[in-house]
Amino acid sequence: MVNFFLDKTQLLLYTYILTLDHQITYSIMKEIIQKLLVTVALCIPLLLYSYPMRTGVKGFNNTMSATNDGAGHLSFVSDIYGSANGNRNANLWATADIGVGLGFAFTDWFSVNLFSRYMVDVLDSTGNRNYLSYGLGDLEIGVKITPFIFERNHNGGLNIGLFPSVSIPKGTQPEECYPDTIAGFYTGQGGIYRHFTTGEFDYGGKFLISYVTHTDIPAELDGNIGYFTHNKDRKGNMLSYGLGIGFLYWNFIPYIEINGSEREDKNMGSRIFYLTPGVKIGHKNDSSLNLALNFRVDGRVDKETTRVGSSYISVGEGATPSWSFNLSYAQGFSFYQQPPPLSTISGIIRDAETKEPLTAMIILPDTVIETDTMGNFCMQPTLGSFLMRVFSEGYIPQDQSVVIEPGQELLVSFELEKIHIPIAEITGRVMDRLTKTPLVAKISFAETNRESFTTDRTGVFKLKLPPDTYIVRITAEGYIPYTTSILLKNEKTLLKDFYLLKQYGKITLQGINFAEGSAEIDPVYYPILDEGLELLRGYPNIMVEIRGHTDNVCSAEINLTLSRARAKSVMNYFIKMGIEPSRLKAVGYGGAMPVTTNDTEEGRAQNRRIEFYIFGE
Repeated sequence: MVNFFLDKTQLLLYTYILTLDHQITYSIMKEIIQKLLVTVALCIPLLLYSYPMRTGVKGFNNTMSATNDGAGHLSFVSDIYGSANGNRNANLWATADIGVGLGFAFTDWFSVNLFSRYMVDVLDSTGNRNYLSYGLGDLEIGVKITPFIFERNHNGGLNIGLFPSVSIPKGTQPEECYPDTIAGFYTGQGGIYRHFTTGEFDYGGKFLISYVTHTDIPAELDGNIGYFTHNKDRKGNMLSYGLGIGFLYWNFIPYIEINGSEREDKNMGSRIFYLTPGVKIGHKNDSSLNLALNFRVDGRVDKETTRVGSSYISVGEGATPSWSFNLSYAQGFSFYQQPPPLSTISGIIRDAETKEPLTAMIILPDTVIETDTMGNFCMQPTLGSFLMRVFSEGYIPQDQSVVIEPGQELLVSFELEKIHIPIAEITGRVMDRLTKTPLVAKISFAETNRESFTTDRTGVFKLKLPPDTYIVRITAEGYIPYTTSILLKNEKTLLKDFYLLKQYGKITLQGINFAEGSAEIDPVYYPILDEGLELLRGYPNIMVEIRGHTDNVCSAEINLTLSRARAKSVMNYFIKMGIEPSRLKAVGYGGAMPVTTNDTEEGRAQNRRIEFYIFGE
């Protein structure tokens, strides 16, 4: 295959040269270069299956990525390199290479890469001699190892790797003379302004680092630093370094690189820097087309190619031209279909105001999950686009649309707003109606599902409820239950004390005076009677015995009749004011039940009284 390619190349070159006059001008040399590049392009399909490449698809033009393709991935790359210039010793010189590479990934982190090239040098000298040289370059074999994966996914990540390599001296050695002459060209092999081989086994390696940002338009950053030995006495040893950045616009990747190199022996050449803008077009794992221009921005080129011992060292314009270009095409093949990488969605649920974590339920089209107590969640969803809905008690549900791709690690967090429930407050105490002592009581709300509330020993209660009208029932052991209605207004506090009547207790209405021997009630005493009326209305179910009492001024018989008449007058007042007669009973006790002495006017006034005796409901 190699010999066939060489024969075809030489035949094409010979055909071009026969078209030239013996006096070769600059314009004719440009035509030679153009035809030579056409020949190179025509040879790509043949070379594609003859010689492999070292860099595969990953990386830019000169800087290598620290990632490998998936296990079982095979990459072919064809590369065209060219440069032309003139100097004080030549009207024109030009170089052209056809490079072909092959790479195969045995695992996700280990691949083997090979690269070689066919090289051509042309020189149109200022003298009478013009030169043409051609031949194979050395075979380079490298191993890319990328086990240092700090983060890897389709949206970004940091990778670190190594690329040890060896160069096998399979290239054509330079000839001391050019014995063949074709149409004015002296032809030979091995190079004119550069050597096609180093003549020895060379070895070295690169440290690789790559990072892809987590942005809508990811940016890829590749950095390399390497060291290579080129001969036994180390004069040709070289340090290289490079940095490239590109922006991943789907299948269009513009990039720029800066690369440098320097020899260990400064006599072998100065430090050289190149600036390389370029663009890659195509799918990153299947096929891509790469175009790059290399411009030397620093470094004096004041040396020519030389030989040290048995090795050849290429320096000067041939090895480091002021400009050059690369046009390459890469094609990838996968021998087995890898399962899609796992995708995850994770995040945290928080209170929108306090930022405190919340326990919540997350509903997806095909599953329901719950967060942990700190509001965290992590799941492996079905690929595609769908709606996530989050619920937490007391909070407004929240929806969010997400799109998940293979291998993606998506971070989705939610901040939930509290459901605003209007709140009113009621506070007060429950006490004995007569003694005003605090009571331990139970407060319940009729016709609602709200739990009852029990006061403490001080009788104090404080409740928060939605604004509304409530029927409140207060009960305490040994006391008649009390039921009333209350109105609670939004964002308002109602101060309300409740008083309970002791079952089988007595309430005395003091200060009601009757005319001597009369049972008629003077209207001036109606406000005192209204206190009893309020009691009867406040407890609509209690039964009351109205008891009349007198002092001992008159006879017992007269006092008994008078006390009964006065009790009945009070009962009639209550009936007149709307109290059911069935709830009332009037009884006169005369002066038989004094509460104090009748020896003084003050004592007799206290004994002339009306009492309520509470039977209960």
